[in-house]
Amino acid sequence: MLDKLGVDYSIPNLPGHRKPKSKDWVEIIKKETTSSDKPVVLVGHSLGTRVILHSKDDSFLDYKENGVVLSKELEAKLITCDGRNHFCSLENAPYILEFLRRELKF
Repeated sequence: MLDKLGVDYSIPNLPGHRKPKSKDWVEIIKKETTSSDKPVVLVGHSLGTRVILHSKDDSFLDYKENGVVLSKELEAKLITCDGRNHFCSLENAPYILEFLRRELKF
């Protein structure tokens, strides 16, 4: 779909799919966000983002390591939620869309 819209994009290979470590990802994410001469909008699920939307009850990723620590390492804004788990269920879709609209101002 992005190709049809003429949007440049990159999907980096981030290590540790099952047991991600924020330190392993920081260098890759920094490289991706600083290598473009165009404005960058980084959209990611889970650990890959400049604004981190993290639920304290996430059953996959530790809130402290992958929310608090990663947001500081990436100098990203951290928005903390309760009761959203890993944002995997369809009931979270409207919440995520509203969050993106608010953060991206569209």
